[in-house]
Amino acid sequence: YCEAADLAKLEGDSGYIKLTIYKGEEFPSATKDPAAFLEMSELARRAKLDECFKLDVNALYKELYLKEKLPPDLRERLSKFVIEKKQSRFTTSYKIKDGED
Repeated sequence: YCEAADLAKLEGDSGYIKLTIYKGEEFPSATKDPAAFLEMSELARRAKLDECFKLDVNALYKELYLKEKLPPDLRERLSKFVIEKKQSRFTTSYKIKDGED
């Protein structure tokens, strides 16, 4: 809507909202267009562009290691790299006082 109405900034009593639009180019991702990503990956592999491929440790762990889709010997060799982790999160919320809009 803002782009169609040629608006970049909306101001109100308590502040403003600013819209910045960036335009550029990129290749398709595996999630946005799996078929195009697969075709592009095959082209890059055939061209021996190995520097374009990186190890996705999340996919390796979640999709292959956890689901036991790896050969037992490889799974055992990878098990020494598994790291236990602990995460904490704080969540906040704003409560509107009686009489406030």
